[in-house]
Amino acid sequence: MRIRAATLNTWGLPDLFAEDVAIRLREIGRRLPQLDLDAIAFQEVWTAHAQRLLVDAGVRAGLDHAWHADSGLRSSGLLVLSRHPIESVRFEGFLLHGDPSVGDYYGGKGFAEVSLTTPAGPLTLVDTHLHARYASSVSHQYRAHRIGQIVQLAASAASVRGPLLVGGDFNLEESHEEYGVLLGLTGLRDTAAEVGGRQPTVTRDNPYRYRSSKPDRRIDLLLARSGVETGVRPHRVERIFDELFDHSGRRLACSNHAGVLVELDLEPGAGAPLPATDRAAVSTASRLLAEGRELARNQRSDGRVAAGLGLGTALIASAGLRTGPITRRRLLRGAFQTAGMVALAPVLGFSFVSEIVAPDELRALDALAGRLAQLAGWEHA
Repeated sequence: MRIRAATLNTWGLPDLFAEDVAIRLREIGRRLPQLDLDAIAFQEVWTAHAQRLLVDAGVRAGLDHAWHADSGLRSSGLLVLSRHPIESVRFEGFLLHGDPSVGDYYGGKGFAEVSLTTPAGPLTLVDTHLHARYASSVSHQYRAHRIGQIVQLAASAASVRGPLLVGGDFNLEESHEEYGVLLGLTGLRDTAAEVGGRQPTVTRDNPYRYRSSKPDRRIDLLLARSGVETGVRPHRVERIFDELFDHSGRRLACSNHAGVLVELDLEPGAGAPLPATDRAAVSTASRLLAEGRELARNQRSDGRVAAGLGLGTALIASAGLRTGPITRRRLLRGAFQTAGMVALAPVLGFSFVSEIVAPDELRALDALAGRLAQLAGWEHA
Protein backbone atom coordinates (compact mmCIF):
# COMPACT_ATOMS: atom_id res chain seq x y z
CA MET A 1 0.00 0.00 0.00
CA ARG A 2 1.36 3.42 -0.99
CA ILE A 3 1.38 6.04 1.81
CA ARG A 4 1.98 9.78 1.39
CA ALA A 5 3.02 11.43 4.65
CA ALA A 6 4.48 14.84 5.42
CA THR A 7 5.86 17.09 8.14
CA LEU A 8 5.91 20.87 8.54
CA ASN A 9 6.92 23.34 11.22
CA THR A 10 4.17 25.96 10.72
CA TRP A 11 5.66 28.78 12.84
CA GLY A 12 2.16 29.11 14.24
CA LEU A 13 3.09 31.08 17.34
CA PRO A 14 1.05 33.94 18.82
CA ASP A 15 1.27 37.09 16.68
CA LEU A 16 3.71 38.71 19.10
CA PHE A 17 6.32 36.05 18.23
CA ALA A 18 5.64 35.33 14.55
CA GLU A 19 4.56 37.15 11.40
CA ASP A 20 1.47 36.86 9.19
CA VAL A 21 0.28 33.79 11.10
CA ALA A 22 -3.36 33.61 9.97
CA ILE A 23 -2.46 34.47 6.36
CA ARG A 24 0.19 31.76 6.21
CA LEU A 25 -1.93 29.08 7.88
CA ARG A 26 -4.79 29.72 5.46
CA GLU A 27 -2.33 29.28 2.59
CA ILE A 28 -1.12 26.01 4.11
CA GLY A 29 -4.75 24.91 4.31
CA ARG A 30 -5.37 25.94 0.70
CA ARG A 31 -2.47 23.74 -0.47
CA LEU A 32 -3.30 20.67 1.62
CA PRO A 33 -5.83 19.09 -0.82
CA GLN A 34 -3.30 19.35 -3.68
CA LEU A 35 -0.85 17.08 -1.83
CA ASP A 36 -3.23 14.09 -1.53
CA LEU A 37 -1.75 13.14 1.84
CA ASP A 38 -2.55 10.21 4.06
CA ALA A 39 -1.14 11.96 7.13
CA ILE A 40 0.79 15.06 8.14
CA ALA A 41 2.66 15.92 11.34
CA PHE A 42 2.68 19.64 12.19
CA GLN A 43 4.83 21.44 14.75
CA GLU A 44 4.52 24.90 16.35
CA VAL A 45 0.74 25.00 16.15
CA TRP A 46 0.62 26.85 19.43
CA THR A 47 -2.73 28.67 19.49
CA ALA A 48 -6.35 27.50 19.44
CA HIS A 49 -6.95 29.64 16.34
CA ALA A 50 -4.04 27.99 14.50
CA GLN A 51 -5.29 24.53 15.48
CA ARG A 52 -8.81 25.32 14.27
CA LEU A 53 -7.60 26.66 10.91
CA LEU A 54 -5.54 23.54 10.20
CA VAL A 55 -8.08 21.01 11.47
CA ASP A 56 -10.78 22.62 9.29
CA ALA A 57 -8.41 22.61 6.32
CA GLY A 58 -7.66 18.95 6.99
CA VAL A 59 -11.34 18.07 6.70
CA ARG A 60 -11.48 19.80 3.31
CA ALA A 61 -8.42 17.75 2.25
CA GLY A 62 -9.91 14.43 3.34
CA LEU A 63 -7.79 14.33 6.50
CA ASP A 64 -10.81 13.85 8.73
CA HIS A 65 -9.01 12.46 11.78
CA ALA A 66 -7.08 14.86 14.00
CA TRP A 67 -5.16 15.01 17.24
CA HIS A 68 -3.56 18.07 18.78
CA ALA A 69 -2.12 19.14 22.09
CA ASP A 70 -3.77 21.75 24.23
CA SER A 71 -3.12 25.32 23.11
CA GLY A 72 -1.30 27.99 25.08
CA LEU A 73 1.73 28.11 27.33
CA ARG A 74 3.33 24.70 27.98
CA SER A 75 1.58 23.20 24.95
CA SER A 76 3.80 21.04 22.77
CA GLY A 77 2.55 22.74 19.58
CA LEU A 78 2.02 19.35 17.89
CA LEU A 79 -0.89 18.51 15.59
CA VAL A 80 -1.48 15.40 13.45
CA LEU A 81 -4.03 15.07 10.63
CA SER A 82 -4.81 11.69 9.07
CA ARG A 83 -6.95 10.21 6.32
CA HIS A 84 -6.98 6.95 8.27
CA PRO A 85 -8.61 6.44 11.68
CA ILE A 86 -6.55 7.28 14.75
CA GLU A 87 -6.74 4.28 17.06
CA SER A 88 -4.82 5.78 19.98
CA VAL A 89 -2.42 8.58 20.91
CA ARG A 90 0.26 8.66 23.59
CA PHE A 91 1.98 11.96 24.34
CA GLU A 92 5.21 12.05 26.34
CA GLY A 93 6.72 15.34 27.46
CA PHE A 94 10.48 15.72 27.34
CA LEU A 95 12.27 15.56 30.68
CA LEU A 96 14.81 18.21 29.62
CA HIS A 97 13.41 21.64 28.77
CA GLY A 98 16.45 23.91 28.43
CA ASP A 99 17.19 27.14 30.25
CA PRO A 100 14.58 29.68 31.45
CA SER A 101 16.34 32.32 29.33
CA VAL A 102 15.21 30.61 26.09
CA GLY A 103 11.76 29.94 24.70
CA ASP A 104 11.95 26.14 24.64
CA TYR A 105 11.83 26.06 28.43
CA TYR A 106 8.21 27.23 28.34
CA GLY A 107 7.01 25.25 25.31
CA GLY A 108 6.10 21.87 26.80
CA LYS A 109 7.84 20.01 23.98
CA GLY A 110 7.65 16.24 23.62
CA PHE A 111 6.44 13.67 21.13
CA ALA A 112 3.06 12.24 20.16
CA GLU A 113 2.92 8.55 19.26
CA VAL A 114 -0.15 8.20 17.03
CA SER A 115 -1.43 4.74 16.06
CA LEU A 116 -3.16 4.77 12.66
CA THR A 117 -5.35 2.05 11.19
CA THR A 118 -4.60 1.65 7.47
CA PRO A 119 -5.82 -0.93 4.90
CA ALA A 120 -2.32 -2.46 5.10
CA GLY A 121 -2.48 -2.75 8.87
CA PRO A 122 -1.38 -0.54 11.77
CA LEU A 123 1.13 2.27 11.28
CA THR A 124 2.68 4.29 14.11
CA LEU A 125 3.31 7.93 13.28
CA VAL A 126 5.39 9.97 15.74
CA ASP A 127 5.32 13.78 15.66
CA THR A 128 8.08 15.64 17.53
CA HIS A 129 10.07 18.85 17.86
CA LEU A 130 13.49 18.74 19.53
CA HIS A 131 15.20 21.54 21.45
CA ALA A 132 16.44 24.44 19.29
CA ARG A 133 20.16 25.14 19.03
CA TYR A 134 20.18 28.85 19.99
CA ALA A 135 23.65 28.95 18.45
CA SER A 136 24.44 32.49 19.58
CA SER A 137 23.33 31.80 23.16
CA VAL A 138 25.73 29.12 24.45
CA SER A 139 28.62 27.21 22.95
CA HIS A 140 27.13 23.78 23.68
CA GLN A 141 23.95 24.73 21.76
CA TYR A 142 21.85 22.51 24.08
CA ARG A 143 23.33 19.37 22.55
CA ALA A 144 22.81 17.30 25.72
CA HIS A 145 19.14 18.30 25.81
CA ARG A 146 18.53 16.98 22.30
CA ILE A 147 20.40 13.79 23.16
CA GLY A 148 18.19 13.28 26.20
CA GLN A 149 15.11 13.85 24.06
CA ILE A 150 16.41 11.35 21.50
CA VAL A 151 16.90 8.79 24.28
CA GLN A 152 13.23 9.23 25.20
CA LEU A 153 12.20 8.76 21.56
CA ALA A 154 14.38 5.67 21.28
CA ALA A 155 13.03 4.12 24.47
CA SER A 156 9.50 4.55 23.14
CA ALA A 157 10.38 3.29 19.65
CA ALA A 158 11.90 0.14 21.16
CA SER A 159 8.42 -1.07 22.10
CA VAL A 160 6.89 -0.45 18.64
CA ARG A 161 6.91 -3.69 16.64
CA GLY A 162 4.91 -2.49 13.67
CA PRO A 163 5.97 -0.08 10.89
CA LEU A 164 7.13 3.25 12.29
CA LEU A 165 7.31 6.73 10.75
CA VAL A 166 8.78 9.64 12.72
CA GLY A 167 8.49 13.21 11.46
CA GLY A 168 9.30 16.62 12.84
CA ASP A 169 11.69 19.48 13.34
CA PHE A 170 14.77 17.83 14.81
CA ASN A 171 17.00 20.94 14.95
CA LEU A 172 20.00 18.86 13.86
CA GLU A 173 21.88 18.08 10.65
CA GLU A 174 23.65 15.02 9.30
CA SER A 175 27.01 16.44 10.36
CA HIS A 176 25.97 16.70 14.01
CA GLU A 177 26.66 13.97 16.56
CA GLU A 178 22.98 13.94 17.52
CA TYR A 179 22.04 12.69 14.04
CA GLY A 180 24.12 9.53 14.41
CA VAL A 181 22.72 8.96 17.89
CA LEU A 182 19.15 9.40 16.61
CA LEU A 183 19.51 6.75 13.90
CA GLY A 184 21.73 4.47 15.96
CA LEU A 185 19.48 4.30 19.01
CA THR A 186 16.17 3.97 17.12
CA GLY A 187 17.09 1.95 14.03
CA LEU A 188 15.23 4.55 11.94
CA ARG A 189 16.30 5.31 8.36
CA ASP A 190 16.49 8.81 6.95
CA THR A 191 14.09 8.52 3.99
CA ALA A 192 15.53 11.52 2.13
CA ALA A 193 19.07 10.16 2.39
CA GLU A 194 17.88 6.69 1.36
CA VAL A 195 16.25 7.83 -1.90
CA GLY A 196 18.66 10.68 -2.70
CA GLY A 197 16.14 13.41 -1.92
CA ARG A 198 18.08 15.61 0.49
CA GLN A 199 17.01 19.25 0.32
CA PRO A 200 17.44 22.04 2.88
CA THR A 201 14.29 22.92 4.78
CA VAL A 202 15.53 26.19 6.30
CA THR A 203 16.87 28.53 3.64
CA ARG A 204 17.98 32.14 3.33
CA ASP A 205 15.73 32.73 0.31
CA ASN A 206 12.72 32.40 2.62
CA PRO A 207 11.39 35.96 3.13
CA TYR A 208 11.30 35.41 6.88
CA ARG A 209 14.99 34.51 6.90
CA TYR A 210 16.47 37.07 4.53
CA ARG A 211 18.53 38.61 7.34
CA SER A 212 19.85 35.28 8.63
CA SER A 213 23.59 34.71 8.55
CA LYS A 214 23.16 30.94 8.97
CA PRO A 215 23.66 28.66 5.95
CA ASP A 216 20.83 26.67 4.38
CA ARG A 217 20.29 23.44 6.30
CA ARG A 218 18.12 20.33 6.47
CA ILE A 219 16.67 19.95 9.96
CA ASP A 220 13.12 18.73 9.20
CA LEU A 221 13.14 14.97 8.70
CA LEU A 222 10.92 11.99 7.96
CA LEU A 223 12.44 8.80 9.37
CA ALA A 224 11.10 5.27 8.84
CA ARG A 225 11.58 1.75 10.17
CA SER A 226 10.08 -1.56 9.04
CA GLY A 227 8.05 -3.57 11.47
CA VAL A 228 8.52 -7.21 12.39
CA GLU A 229 5.75 -8.29 9.99
CA THR A 230 5.34 -5.27 7.67
CA GLY A 231 8.11 -3.70 5.63
CA VAL A 232 8.51 0.01 4.88
CA ARG A 233 10.07 0.99 1.55
CA PRO A 234 10.49 4.70 0.70
CA HIS A 235 10.13 5.67 -2.95
CA ARG A 236 10.38 9.43 -3.18
CA VAL A 237 10.94 12.46 -0.95
CA GLU A 238 10.21 16.05 -1.93
CA ARG A 239 10.17 19.47 -0.35
CA ILE A 240 6.71 21.03 0.01
CA PHE A 241 5.15 24.30 1.20
CA ASP A 242 8.23 26.04 -0.18
CA GLU A 243 6.76 28.10 -3.04
CA LEU A 244 6.19 31.79 -2.23
CA PHE A 245 2.81 33.46 -2.68
CA ASP A 246 1.60 37.05 -3.08
CA HIS A 247 -0.47 38.84 -0.50
CA SER A 248 -1.25 42.58 -0.56
CA GLY A 249 1.79 43.31 -2.68
CA ARG A 250 4.16 41.21 -0.55
CA ARG A 251 5.87 37.91 -1.27
CA LEU A 252 5.27 35.54 1.63
CA ALA A 253 6.13 31.95 2.54
CA CYS A 254 3.90 29.40 4.26
CA SER A 255 6.35 29.25 7.17
CA ASN A 256 9.96 29.97 8.05
CA HIS A 257 10.53 26.26 7.33
CA ALA A 258 9.76 24.19 4.25
CA GLY A 259 7.92 20.91 4.68
CA VAL A 260 8.92 17.40 3.61
CA LEU A 261 6.76 14.74 1.93
CA VAL A 262 7.60 11.05 1.59
CA GLU A 263 5.97 8.39 -0.55
CA LEU A 264 6.51 4.92 0.86
CA ASP A 265 5.07 1.44 0.58
CA LEU A 266 3.76 -0.60 3.47
CA GLU A 267 4.47 -4.22 2.54
CA PRO A 268 2.71 -6.84 4.71
CA GLY A 269 4.78 -10.01 5.01
CA ALA A 270 8.02 -8.17 4.20
CA GLY A 271 9.01 -7.24 7.73
CA ALA A 272 12.31 -7.76 9.47
CA PRO A 273 13.63 -8.15 13.03
CA LEU A 274 13.95 -4.82 14.79
CA PRO A 275 17.53 -3.53 14.47
CA ALA A 276 19.89 -3.82 17.41
CA THR A 277 20.92 -0.66 19.24
CA ASP A 278 24.15 0.72 17.80
CA ARG A 279 26.94 0.61 20.41
CA ALA A 280 28.73 3.66 19.01
CA ALA A 281 25.51 5.65 19.35
CA VAL A 282 25.16 4.51 22.96
CA SER A 283 28.71 5.60 23.70
CA THR A 284 28.20 9.03 22.13
CA ALA A 285 24.89 9.52 23.91
CA SER A 286 26.45 8.55 27.24
CA ARG A 287 29.28 11.03 26.76
CA LEU A 288 26.95 13.89 25.83
CA LEU A 289 24.58 13.18 28.73
CA ALA A 290 27.61 13.30 31.04
CA GLU A 291 28.56 16.61 29.45
CA GLY A 292 25.07 17.90 30.21
CA ARG A 293 25.34 16.71 33.80
CA GLU A 294 28.60 18.59 34.29
CA LEU A 295 27.02 21.76 32.86
CA ALA A 296 24.03 21.41 35.19
CA ARG A 297 26.30 20.90 38.22
CA ASN A 298 28.31 24.00 37.30
CA GLN A 299 25.09 25.95 36.77
CA ARG A 300 23.88 24.99 40.22
CA SER A 301 27.19 25.89 41.85
CA ASP A 302 27.64 29.18 39.96
CA GLY A 303 24.03 30.15 40.62
CA ARG A 304 24.44 29.65 44.36
CA VAL A 305 27.61 31.76 44.43
CA ALA A 306 26.00 34.54 42.38
CA ALA A 307 22.86 34.47 44.51
CA GLY A 308 24.93 34.69 47.70
CA LEU A 309 26.96 37.63 46.42
CA GLY A 310 23.85 39.45 45.26
CA LEU A 311 22.08 38.88 48.55
CA GLY A 312 25.10 40.15 50.47
CA THR A 313 25.22 43.29 48.34
CA ALA A 314 21.53 43.91 48.85
CA LEU A 315 21.78 43.48 52.64
CA ILE A 316 24.78 45.78 52.95
CA ALA A 317 23.15 48.43 50.79
CA SER A 318 19.88 48.32 52.67
CA ALA A 319 21.47 48.42 56.13
CA GLY A 320 20.94 51.51 58.19
CA LEU A 321 17.48 52.40 56.86
CA ARG A 322 15.89 54.94 59.19
CA THR A 323 13.67 57.94 59.05
CA GLY A 324 14.84 61.52 59.46
CA PRO A 325 15.18 64.83 57.65
CA ILE A 326 16.29 64.74 54.03
CA THR A 327 19.92 65.71 53.66
CA ARG A 328 22.49 65.35 50.92
CA ARG A 329 24.07 62.46 52.80
CA ARG A 330 20.69 60.80 53.22
CA LEU A 331 19.94 61.18 49.50
CA LEU A 332 23.21 59.48 48.63
CA ARG A 333 22.52 56.73 51.12
CA GLY A 334 19.02 56.30 49.66
CA ALA A 335 20.42 55.91 46.16
CA PHE A 336 22.79 53.22 47.41
CA GLN A 337 19.95 51.47 49.21
CA THR A 338 17.77 51.57 46.09
CA ALA A 339 20.59 49.93 44.16
CA GLY A 340 20.66 47.26 46.83
CA MET A 341 16.98 46.54 46.39
CA VAL A 342 17.44 46.30 42.62
CA ALA A 343 20.19 43.74 43.25
CA LEU A 344 17.60 41.44 44.80
CA ALA A 345 15.97 40.77 41.39
CA PRO A 346 18.88 38.80 39.90
CA VAL A 347 19.28 37.06 43.27
CA LEU A 348 15.84 35.54 42.76
CA GLY A 349 16.77 34.51 39.21
CA PHE A 350 20.04 32.89 40.26
CA SER A 351 18.26 31.11 43.11
CA PHE A 352 15.57 29.78 40.76
CA VAL A 353 18.23 28.35 38.43
CA SER A 354 20.44 26.91 41.16
CA GLU A 355 17.72 25.48 43.40
CA ILE A 356 15.01 24.45 40.91
CA VAL A 357 16.17 24.34 37.27
CA ALA A 358 19.60 22.73 37.73
CA PRO A 359 18.44 20.07 40.25
CA ASP A 360 15.54 19.17 37.93
CA GLU A 361 18.01 18.78 35.06
CA LEU A 362 20.30 16.59 37.15
CA ARG A 363 17.41 14.30 38.10
CA ALA A 364 16.28 14.13 34.46
CA LEU A 365 19.79 13.37 33.23
CA ASP A 366 20.12 10.55 35.75
CA ALA A 367 16.78 9.09 34.61
CA LEU A 368 17.80 9.35 30.97
CA ALA A 369 21.13 7.65 31.64
CA GLY A 370 19.11 4.79 33.11
CA ARG A 371 16.94 4.56 30.00
CA LEU A 372 20.04 4.60 27.83
CA ALA A 373 21.53 1.74 29.82
CA GLN A 374 18.32 -0.21 29.29
CA LEU A 375 18.47 0.47 25.55
CA ALA A 376 22.08 -0.71 25.45
CA GLY A 377 21.00 -4.07 26.85
CA TRP A 378 17.70 -4.30 24.95
CA GLU A 379 17.11 -7.66 23.31
CA HIS A 380 14.70 -7.75 20.37
CA ALA A 381 12.71 -10.92 19.90
